[in-house]
Amino acid sequence: MRFLFVVLAAMSATIPLASAAQNTGVIAIGGTVVPSSCTLLVDAGGVDFGTIPLSEFNDDGGTAKPAPRATQIRANCSGPTLLSLMIRDNRRDTLTGVHYDDAGAFGIGKADSGSQLGFYRITPAAEGVVNGAPAPILRSSDRSSWIESSADWTKLDVASADGYAYLSPGTGAGPAGVMSAILPLNVALTIAPLATLDLTREIVIDGSATIELLYL
Repeated sequence: MRFLFVVLAAMSATIPLASAAQNTGVIAIGGTVVPSSCTLLVDAGGVDFGTIPLSEFNDDGGTAKPAPRATQIRANCSGPTLLSLMIRDNRRDTLTGVHYDDAGAFGIGKADSGSQLGFYRITPAAEGVVNGAPAPILRSSDRSSWIESSADWTKLDVASADGYAYLSPGTGAGPAGVMSAILPLNVALTIAPLATLDLTREIVIDGSATIELLYL
């Protein structure tokens, strides 16, 4: 009897388990909630200084500077979105001397001799356009407190930089919810002293920076 009882008890324990396996199931529910999606566009893909004749240079033994060029960054979002823009220099390794630790100087490549070709600076206009209306361009070092400023746009990957790194369109009170935004920029190019360059051949300017859109 004890043996039969044990068997029956085991059967009574296993039958409901088998029945549950046949008649129930689990549906896993997952996903990720994200902010309104935004797209970023740099007009013309960037700035092309084109062919610059030596006659445009004002070389006084120091540096040669062609006229600055203007461009724009455009952001379009599927809904009102708080955003900021960050920049990184992809050619920082071509900067030398004092410019290497200059948070506002971006590299443009090196000459065949290995010397620095020069650098450029990016200066946002004081005002942009947000949702079709004029709006100041704000900057911040921590994406928490914001001020209005038209100083050079500084990059983040310079350890000695204590300037601002983030830009955002908004008001004096802080960033605004963006459906569309236009941020005008001026790019100023500085060529190294002509005496340090081989002027018997073309000088190729090769600047590159990555602009990243960050949600606030």
